[in-house]
Amino acid sequence: HGSGGTIRRNRLVDRLFEYAGGLERNGKPLSKDPEVQELMVDVYVEAEISRLFGLRNYWMRHSHQKMAHEGPQSSYYRKTSGLRMGESILKVLGPYALTNDPAWDRSDGHMEVFQRSSIVALHPGGTAEIQKVIMARRLAIGREVREEAGRLA
Repeated sequence: HGSGGTIRRNRLVDRLFEYAGGLERNGKPLSKDPEVQELMVDVYVEAEISRLFGLRNYWMRHSHQKMAHEGPQSSYYRKTSGLRMGESILKVLGPYALTNDPAWDRSDGHMEVFQRSSIVALHPGGTAEIQKVIMARRLAIGREVREEAGRLA
């Protein structure tokens, strides 16, 4: 949930920007279309929020801050934002987002893999609904006693 490992930019977002800049619609780069620009900004913002949650959790873990809901919050956001990002990417690239055929795909299969994995990624580590339950318990919503987060080594 962001408390270990690396926290870097989302490479898929960079690939999307490159990909959309190389495609044309009506003789103009796809990335010049205002609707496409808005969708690409949405994808960037979703990825950046997820990165910032991870950065916050990393800082909290390594500065020995007490963590409560932050891990499940990051996990929940990452899971649900993946679906939103996948939908936006599909709107931007159309059927190009769903193929890894080199004749049509300029992302080396990354967009197609993301489309599939954004659906599958809802379940590892507990469903999105479980993440909401854990957050509520850690914030003592509907309870008199706040549940403590587990200790990390």
